[in-house]
Amino acid sequence: PEQFPPEGNWSEWWVLAGRGFGKTRTGSEFIREEVNSGRVGHIALMGESLDHVKDLMLFGHSGLMSVFPPEARPEFIPYRNIVRFHNGALGHLYSAEKPERLKGMLHHVGWADELVSWPQPQQTLAAFQMSLRLGHNPKTIITTAPRALDFIRDRWLKSQKGDPSIKFTLGSSYRNQNNLDEKFFEKLTAAHPECLT
Repeated sequence: PEQFPPEGNWSEWWVLAGRGFGKTRTGSEFIREEVNSGRVGHIALMGESLDHVKDLMLFGHSGLMSVFPPEARPEFIPYRNIVRFHNGALGHLYSAEKPERLKGMLHHVGWADELVSWPQPQQTLAAFQMSLRLGHNPKTIITTAPRALDFIRDRWLKSQKGDPSIKFTLGSSYRNQNNLDEKFFEKLTAAHPECLT
């Protein structure tokens, strides 16, 4: 249930969870729903690097290409770093290493992945969200491993104090244990006990 978008008129949804929880699938499904709704024409997709966006967010096992049926599978246009969806919506690929590419760009919705690995996460997220100026109440989903960064803690506190624009989902690797190989899960939890919280 934590993989479904929260209710309410939010603009920022943080999915902070351990490895194997299903963060990438959550991001992919959220973008798929936004595309299929017909409400969005321009989507910002940002990861640590362009390779990250392509290899995980697009073509990964749980990436965008995997959540659309074959007849509606997006078309990747590599020389433009764009994904064209079946209804004409466009996904624009960005690297957190080059946030200046966001200047002048406008989007309806955005997906920021593994933000805690970005070189300058707070500043780059601010630039990312400044590009979300199309439509009514543009939304950002941020899928990332948890890390105690001050600006993330500040947003968490705002959400806990009732700010309706910010939502948080916290997840443990245990929540998706049934979908993970038993031996892999044993190795994961031995090497990364933080995944359990």
